[in-house]
Amino acid sequence: MEASDKQRIWTPSWKGVIITVLLGVIIILIRIIEALVLRKGNYQICEPHLAEFDHSAIMELCATRTNMSTVCLLCPNDWRLHGDQCYYYSDLIERTWRQSREDCKMMGADLLVIKNQEEKNFIKKTLEKQEDDKYWLGLQRDGDVWRWVDGEHYSGSLFQISGEPSGRCVLMTLSGYYNISCNSTYPWICIKKAVRI
Repeated sequence: MEASDKQRIWTPSWKGVIITVLLGVIIILIRIIEALVLRKGNYQICEPHLAEFDHSAIMELCATRTNMSTVCLLCPNDWRLHGDQCYYYSDLIERTWRQSREDCKMMGADLLVIKNQEEKNFIKKTLEKQEDDKYWLGLQRDGDVWRWVDGEHYSGSLFQISGEPSGRCVLMTLSGYYNISCNSTYPWICIKKAVRI
């Protein structure tokens, strides 16, 4: 009898196994929630149901669709939302064109590609408010043609590029667009799609 009782003590019960698995799942869920809370701190939050939330901020972040549902577009802190894009202007740090692009990629973005006149006007208007008015663009000479970092050819319809004949990268200023040496150092502008919720 005694040996039989000792044997039962060492036999795992299904209840114990289930409790252990459930505790493991709870711990994993807690870690996921913690990660989401930390990640939430890196974004501008759109919570239209809060009474104290500024209505103008809601209008800026959230666009009403025709079916009256709301789409909120979010950008990381220190980025500017325009349309469905987020724009980052580097703060007084100067890097080469390649270093600037690497910095953008580390943030899940790329150097600025200007797609149309409206976006060009937005960027120029924003430049007027910046401490610096010279920024790298995502435009580089590829052989005899200019190419944006997204692979598109530069058409020349939005702006003209002037500057050094040997320059291979484009710098945007308030006064124009200049091809200069890619090894020069300037601030830069990154762009990426806004997060939709």
